[in-house]
Amino acid sequence: MKGRGAEAVYLDGVERAVPFYESVGFRRVCRSLRFLGHIEGRTHPALRPMLRDDLKDVCRLDRDSFGDDRSYFLERRLAAHPRFAKVLESEARIAGFILGIQGRGLVAAGPWIARAEAERPLALLEGFALETGSLPLRIGVLETNVRAAESLRGLGGLQPQRSSWRMVLGTGDRLGNSPLCWAVGSPAKG
Repeated sequence: MKGRGAEAVYLDGVERAVPFYESVGFRRVCRSLRFLGHIEGRTHPALRPMLRDDLKDVCRLDRDSFGDDRSYFLERRLAAHPRFAKVLESEARIAGFILGIQGRGLVAAGPWIARAEAERPLALLEGFALETGSLPLRIGVLETNVRAAESLRGLGGLQPQRSSWRMVLGTGDRLGNSPLCWAVGSPAKG
């Protein structure tokens, strides 16, 4: 990756793997918190399904909050799992979005991005929960987003799980480390 010009490589390392990653140059950035369970789904008048026409605005909001261009990932996630793709509108513009993926007996929420002025960021998750049926939700948030972490801890039905460490090899430590990122989301398979 360095040979291809990557300035930094990020990963979430489980506790027992952290010493290995540190031995090859990664460093800890912050805890990556995990939650699992069920929440009550609700509709919200400003919430609607994400459309392909929304992608330009969604990708811009994601890039501004996450810190890098994930348009390829976002487009693929919408195409593969449109039922788990929602946007929240405010004053005729997208104030937030959530995407997700079903697998291994659960539904993973993320990325979940909400502008600072978004009236109810949790409306995105509540609308998302309407689509999960009886499957539990899995949500990951960086501990640096205090508002998101506290909100998820306060939701009945979600239980904290074993956390991991957000780690970086290279320069910078800001990728995904934004108060607008309520769930980071990842194309990871491992």
